[in-house]
Amino acid sequence: MKLKCSLCGDVFSDDYISCPKCNSTLLFEYEFHDYREGLLNPRFRNTSSIWRFNLLPRIDYKCIVSLGEGGTYIHKSVNLPKYFDFNGEIYLKDESRNPTGSFIDRGVSIIISHVKCRGYNEVSVISPGNLGVSVSAYSSYAGIKSHIYIPLTIEKGKLYQILMYGGETYLVRDIREGLYKILRLWDENRVYPILPNNPYYMEGIKTIAYEIAESIGIKSTDGIVVPMGSGSLIYSLWKGFKELYELGCIKELPKLFGVQIRGASPIVDAILGSEEYRDEYIPELFYIEPLNKHLAIKAIEESGGYAFKIEYSEVLNSLKDVTRLEGIFMEIASAASIASIRYVLNKFSVERIIAIVTGHGLKDPATVREIMYTLISKLGVERGLVKGLGRTKILILQAISSGYDYGYSIWKYLSLHGVKIRLPTVYQHLKELEVAGLIHISTKGGVGREVTRYRLTREGYKILKALV
Repeated sequence: MKLKCSLCGDVFSDDYISCPKCNSTLLFEYEFHDYREGLLNPRFRNTSSIWRFNLLPRIDYKCIVSLGEGGTYIHKSVNLPKYFDFNGEIYLKDESRNPTGSFIDRGVSIIISHVKCRGYNEVSVISPGNLGVSVSAYSSYAGIKSHIYIPLTIEKGKLYQILMYGGETYLVRDIREGLYKILRLWDENRVYPILPNNPYYMEGIKTIAYEIAESIGIKSTDGIVVPMGSGSLIYSLWKGFKELYELGCIKELPKLFGVQIRGASPIVDAILGSEEYRDEYIPELFYIEPLNKHLAIKAIEESGGYAFKIEYSEVLNSLKDVTRLEGIFMEIASAASIASIRYVLNKFSVERIIAIVTGHGLKDPATVREIMYTLISKLGVERGLVKGLGRTKILILQAISSGYDYGYSIWKYLSLHGVKIRLPTVYQHLKELEVAGLIHISTKGGVGREVTRYRLTREGYKILKALV
């Protein structure tokens, strides 16, 4: 077993978190002749945990930190084939059944176990959601202090989880700023940074591929549909399938299909040679500079698969439909893989589709609220909701949509329209609009200080449009 750089090819010990020469992702490589006795570890043969698999980093079993991750259900769809007019089979690998509700628990179990074995007392992470949740839970369980850096775009459901699990949280403007802070902690204080391109993390994620093959086998006519953020999930799956092939556990390899939201799709853009940006995205799927972009591209190209960009509205519709059709309530990032099935079937001939359900829908109450708003509006309640806001709040929404995007300018706008209230009262209205999900707050650098600015959410725009 060794660590090899995915870019320059140099080999290192297992003490590094990334290549010390080119800073690229390191990957574990195994001598497969040492594992011919089988894929399962005899010590854990009777468990459903990821630790039952033999082809994992060597970690003293006394250091293992596990909450029962892995062994998730693979659901054979009854209604989706008809929904997509598909004569084959569709399976959903339901990772929402992991301890904190996402596939990420697999990787975090491995990496926290490694950290514990090496004697680190603190870890840090920058995450828009699920990774921070999982690190907070597993590190608390292991007695390790966690520093969780979260961007302004974090979904509130995931923030609440992080806080409940006990992680020390810090707000940053974006992923880039958080990355700078956790790497500085590593350089100055040896606080171990947990990133989605960490080789230990990716070894845990690949066990999804092991379980799919274990449950239903793998054929070359299978298509695995995967939502992409950092690129770690799709490459880890490909690594897992290739290892099974090398061991002789499977005879064929599947095609991998990656999906991102149109306008927030750096990996797909790199493959298709086009680039676009929109201010509408899913935080869990949007990394401006994905750490494993080159590996995600490699997985798609080597497998003979493809990459798709889909509209945000398609993802919302898929989330609503699959919940009703299959009884699985998934987070919106997972619904992206369901929405892309139609595109896969239009372009490729496959006999089976396996879609990865990355997390649970209860992690993202804002999206649920958005869907419910759409359903309520169909009942004719929309105008009543607008009326219930009150004139002052409606004027504030109008001010923000017209470019008056910070507190003082909104106050001046209200004064010009005949609303004479004190500035602190304006901020109270803004707070209530944020809680209602109609605006969100961003902090940007100003002259000598940071400036808080306000923007309408999609729901805020809908409310305002209903007035016209």
